[in-house]
Amino acid sequence: MKIIEQTPYTTEYWNQSNQENLLHQTLGIAVGKSVYWIEMNDMAEGREHQVEGLSIRTEKVRIDHHISMLNFNIYNELSTSKEIKVLMAHSNPRECDYQISFISPIEHLIYHMIDRQLFLVNGHLNGVKMKENTVMQQSQVDNNKIWSYGKGGKQTLSYNPIGKGKVVSLCGDTVKITGKSAIDGQAWSITDDCQKQLLQVNQTLLKKHTSISN
Repeated sequence: MKIIEQTPYTTEYWNQSNQENLLHQTLGIAVGKSVYWIEMNDMAEGREHQVEGLSIRTEKVRIDHHISMLNFNIYNELSTSKEIKVLMAHSNPRECDYQISFISPIEHLIYHMIDRQLFLVNGHLNGVKMKENTVMQQSQVDNNKIWSYGKGGKQTLSYNPIGKGKVVSLCGDTVKITGKSAIDGQAWSITDDCQKQLLQVNQTLLKKHTSISN
C-alpha cells in the first residue's frame, strides 16, 4: 500500500448528545496493480496531489453531524489516455465492542454496524454510481491483497459480502481519462438510527449528484 504524504490520523470526538462519530474516508487511485491512498487529514485540507501523471484535488465536507462527503477531481496531465480504478475506503478509526460490515443483497449498498451505530456508504464517478463493492480485513488492504482477475486478466475488486472486526469497505470503478481532461466524483458516509432514513438520504444524494432517478 502506497500512502501519499501520510499524516497521523486523530479521531475527532463530538458531543454524543447531539453528534455522531463518522467513518474514516480514504481515496485510492489504482494504476495497474499499485494503489496510492490519500489519507483523510490530507483530504480535509483541500490539497492537490500528484500520482503518475494525474493531478488530484480533494475536499472533505461535513454537511452535518450525520453526513460526511468527499468531493474529488482527477485531471490527466498527460496528452494520452490513462485507465485507472478509483477506490473509496471506509473504516472505523476508533475502538468498539462490536463491528460488522456487509453488502446488502437487496439494495447493493455497503453498511457498517459499529456497536449500536449504523452507517451507509456510497459514491459516484462523473454522475454514475460506483459498480464494485466489497468488504475486507484491514490487513488485506494494507498488503494490497484486494484484487481478482477474470477473463483476459481483467482486474476487479475481490468480492466479499461481509466482514467482522477490523474491516474496510471498498467501493470503486474503472475509468479511462482522456489526455488533458478530468473526471469528478463524490463519496459519502451517512449515519442514523433508522435504516429507512439512511436510504432516503442516500437516494436524495444520488438524485442530486448522479443520473440515477429512482
